[in-house]
Amino acid sequence: MSKKMIITITVSAVLLVIGAGVTYAYLSDILERQPEPKGGYTLDFLKQYVAENLAEDNSGISDSIPCYKEEDLFFGTGRIFPLGADSGYSKGFSFRTNFFERIVKMFPEPLVREIGDYIYLVYDTDNNTRLYLFFSKKKSQGMLTDGYPVIMKKKLAYKDFSQLQPGDNLQKVEQIDPVIPLYRRVFDEATDHVLKLNKEMGIYLTSVHLLADGILKIEYDRTDDREYVITNIVYNEDFILNGLDGQTCYRIYEMDYVD
Repeated sequence: MSKKMIITITVSAVLLVIGAGVTYAYLSDILERQPEPKGGYTLDFLKQYVAENLAEDNSGISDSIPCYKEEDLFFGTGRIFPLGADSGYSKGFSFRTNFFERIVKMFPEPLVREIGDYIYLVYDTDNNTRLYLFFSKKKSQGMLTDGYPVIMKKKLAYKDFSQLQPGDNLQKVEQIDPVIPLYRRVFDEATDHVLKLNKEMGIYLTSVHLLADGILKIEYDRTDDREYVITNIVYNEDFILNGLDGQTCYRIYEMDYVD
């Protein structure tokens, strides 16, 4: 009697998706968040890391973008880049968590791009969300995140949001952009006391939307029944937003948008 031998081969596969004339490459493996790094953070590390890992070809096929658990990236202990928070808030603090070196050691192998004054990192999550982190060479020599972290699930344009106005609720924004449930989770965690203190400093609940034709920031207030209404909308077609530490440019290469 013959026996059948079944051989299982595990392959770390790369999925290629072709759309709109651009080919994207995504790692199929979900990578693990690494332990908190020890020691200080240096400019020498940043310079060497960028020199060795910068994606040189800015047209055609994108380098592989690493995939991490969404829970680890956005909601894990000791958050590095809380959604809806302007990193300029911590300017001048003696303790900072948003160092380039810390991020790439805890979440290795990001796609690294350079455009104008900015370096930006790109990650994907296991829930099909893309994360972009921006670093200004002019402000911090690229050592610290600048402005807001940006997330994207769908490539949108300003026309998709053009009917929104102050007084509209968060559900109306969610009907346009599927990233809003992630923001809502962050908003829900904020206590009334924290929201009151932030508002006194001019800091509001915020979602940021990187569009095909510009950058959009929407600010919200929480009602007594814990719903959220739009209080302010800012759109700039030059991809620049004013923030707590001056201006930040959120322009990326076309190939790094999601489909």
